[in-house]
Amino acid sequence: MNFSIVNIQEVSKQDWDSFAYAHPSSFLWHTYDFIMGKNKWSSHSHESFAVIDEDEKIVGIFPLYKISFKKYRFFQRSYLDNIGGWLCQRDDPVYTSILLKEYRRRLSKEKQKVACINFATSSLCYTEDPLFLQGISSHTARISILDLSLGTNVIWSNIRKGHKSDIKKAQRCGVTFKRASSKDLDVYYEMHKHVCKKSSILPHNKQYFEYIFNSAIPNNQAFVEMAYHEGYPVSAVNYGIYKDKAVYWTGVSYESAYKLGANHFLHWKMIQELHSRGIAYLDMGEVFFKHSSPKIQGIVNFKQGFGGVLRPCFKSIVEKK
Repeated sequence: MNFSIVNIQEVSKQDWDSFAYAHPSSFLWHTYDFIMGKNKWSSHSHESFAVIDEDEKIVGIFPLYKISFKKYRFFQRSYLDNIGGWLCQRDDPVYTSILLKEYRRRLSKEKQKVACINFATSSLCYTEDPLFLQGISSHTARISILDLSLGTNVIWSNIRKGHKSDIKKAQRCGVTFKRASSKDLDVYYEMHKHVCKKSSILPHNKQYFEYIFNSAIPNNQAFVEMAYHEGYPVSAVNYGIYKDKAVYWTGVSYESAYKLGANHFLHWKMIQELHSRGIAYLDMGEVFFKHSSPKIQGIVNFKQGFGGVLRPCFKSIVEKK
């Protein structure tokens, strides 16, 4: 049987998304629009590809990005990055072998010869490490998962006492909420730039958030709410949604949100909404037990405070010798 390799730009959006949706392990990270949206990030370029059979049907896809950077300020380098892992029809070993062979071929072209694979939220769909099964060296990280099927009463009982206090504080302070739409893009992006400036990091391109607000929200693949106090926006949270799972995708806030407890209240309100929609799981993100950055460790502690359980997250850094 003959197969061909085609870049994502050569595949129709409908064919790509239909294949992804039919796979039991797929998530938002595998969708055509997300891949195109992530390529709006600075220094990113397309490397995603599909395997096509002789009937011109997709039998496998591999979301992949080339990220360029300068080493020692002069030498141009790049590496390959993936989120979500790969998808193969019926997880067929022949298709998987073809996908990984092409992946390694592309890796061999990169000067840095390093690639990252992160199954992220899709890890929930696997009972065994898919990287290990393919002979790829890996390490198992942890993600904090809220089981929304338990119901809001049980979820509330599992939330930390300090988080509950902040939620009640926000209620007393009169924090209100608004469901975000494409009209709120500029407000959200201003908060994003504020957060990045405070943290001395470069903001993402506005085009990335245009994808979220103009495509993901209308297609029910993003759920964004904004918290207001005395008529002014103080924070916003974006949950990505796909099938019966959600993920804490992006979030922004001003300093006043911390004093008001607005972030805690906003998440709690959105968690209740996800439950009412029938979403089964919420991925709050990767957990680090002792991160070297106090700020990152603080974010981890915030996420864990909502009472999630730790589940495996399959990751690998591949180095081409």
